[in-house]
Amino acid sequence: MYRYLTEFNTNNLPFEKIDTIIVGAGLSGLTVAKYLVKLGIKPLIITKKEIGISNSFLAQGGIATAIGKDDSPELHFLDTVKAGKGICIENNVISMVETGLEEVINLINEGLEFDKDCKGNLKLTKEGAHSRSRILHIKDKTGYYMTKFLFNQIKNKIYLITGYFIDEILTDENRFIGVVICNKSLRKVIYAKSLVLASGGYSPIYLRNTSAYKIGGDIIGNAFRAGIYLKDMEFIQFHPTALYIENQPAYLLTEALRGEGAVLVDEKGKRFIDELKPRDEVAKAIYKKYLNGEKVYLDLSPIVKKGISIKERYPTVYKLLKTYGLENQINKVPVSPAAHFSMGGIEATSYGRTSVDGIFAVGEV
Repeated sequence: MYRYLTEFNTNNLPFEKIDTIIVGAGLSGLTVAKYLVKLGIKPLIITKKEIGISNSFLAQGGIATAIGKDDSPELHFLDTVKAGKGICIENNVISMVETGLEEVINLINEGLEFDKDCKGNLKLTKEGAHSRSRILHIKDKTGYYMTKFLFNQIKNKIYLITGYFIDEILTDENRFIGVVICNKSLRKVIYAKSLVLASGGYSPIYLRNTSAYKIGGDIIGNAFRAGIYLKDMEFIQFHPTALYIENQPAYLLTEALRGEGAVLVDEKGKRFIDELKPRDEVAKAIYKKYLNGEKVYLDLSPIVKKGISIKERYPTVYKLLKTYGLENQINKVPVSPAAHFSMGGIEATSYGRTSVDGIFAVGEV
């Protein structure tokens, strides 16, 4: 195996030096940047496109956290490991449900406003494999608003480079020393003390995927060539309900729709699965229908019967339906599974440390 994909001499390339590099500007990367800023470090964020082109930005349904009165981190933990079918690293799950709750409370105290009812209580919805309603949301653009909120907190305290790819990760005796970045016209070296990989997963290796434009999983190749260990690459989560229009992208239809009553039906209008089972089970049930030559639809009419307006509660979904002339056909929205989330990827400790000194991995990567 060649260490680098292309030949180059770092001595002949323009260079600069920085303390810490973060690759990716989704929620994970921005959160790391936020805490580095608190420590007095001004990190450099590198992203292929402008801020807003990330999987976080596209996240619709909301964020799961055990904040309800009938909920607890212990219940959230049990739901998670059950859905994980014995594969989860339990100590990491404990850390996620406990610190995740703390982080959400911190964001609320800092001014992030999730949807509330007329009495000022947080609105919580239910999604697959959760035993409680624990999904906080901001309409159906939760990721959009959270990303903007975090970026606005730190935008004047970071360095930002957009429009560049990571060409190669540079190491010396298993220690990170820098990256080679490039765009269509320029290649240069940035030397740094540490590198945080937060660039999204590799689900776009599948034709039907819900990832943001420019997310391609290429950083996995960079990491592998740099000697970083990978793990469980075969595990990719398929979201059960992506809009199915022939020869069109697989636009996500948030699971929150099913949490608020939408049902999956076959061509005869009959339900065939508990819509709130874990995603892998629901996706397999839908896929089996397609293997038998049948189509599957998402029926949104139960939501409307509850007095909930699709246009107001789910403006992103409504806009999508209108684009394809389906806004008046809410009882028969065609769906099929699409690759959604990379469950495997770079192997890291619960603190994000990888097998190469000075390189960390956070989030979906």
